[in-house]
Amino acid sequence: MAAIARRIDKLIKSALVPMLEPLGFSRKARHFWRRQPSVIAVINLQGNKWNEGDSGSFTLNFGVYFPELAKVLGAAVCDSPDEAECHVRERGGMLLDPPGDRWWELGPGRDEVAVAEEVSALVKERGLRWIDDHADCMRLSETLLAQRPVLRAAILHVSGQSTQAAALIEAHVRKEPLRAHPWLPLARAMGLEKQCKEWIAQAREPKF
Repeated sequence: MAAIARRIDKLIKSALVPMLEPLGFSRKARHFWRRQPSVIAVINLQGNKWNEGDSGSFTLNFGVYFPELAKVLGAAVCDSPDEAECHVRERGGMLLDPPGDRWWELGPGRDEVAVAEEVSALVKERGLRWIDDHADCMRLSETLLAQRPVLRAAILHVSGQSTQAAALIEAHVRKEPLRAHPWLPLARAMGLEKQCKEWIAQAREPKF
């Protein structure tokens, strides 16, 4: 293991483990999960792919994963999802003022105690609040859902609004039939796969 990897792992053990484990998070390597019946909170510390030797950097990622949504969206349901598998995700730096893609530096000459304190404060004061704010898929913001129409339709379906979900699927696949593939797993889960393929075929018919 490179020295920079040991520095990152040491920071995790000193700054994050004592705070997160009492809050119900479990850990494996650089991943933390807090499992609840309807949602799994994920915190991940990601090393820079260019790290080598004794110096490098890392960033923080936060996510929330909804097993019920994973099921209807055609993904395998798991209890230890990667941050990339989460239905809503955020970089730690985007929770700072001003927001940005923040990477923390470690290595000789760096004040690693100060880095650990800053990372701990970010998780405690902003990251955990972000997770709590996104832990109910029925309360996700309109701004977010406007950018994620498949997610919106999945939420409508699991909340008992399948008619509205079907209408959303139809509107989108008719509008952009060449980009309809992401809608098919949800249509299949709703028993609408055949109908969805018909909508796609109709939308692709030549218009005279």
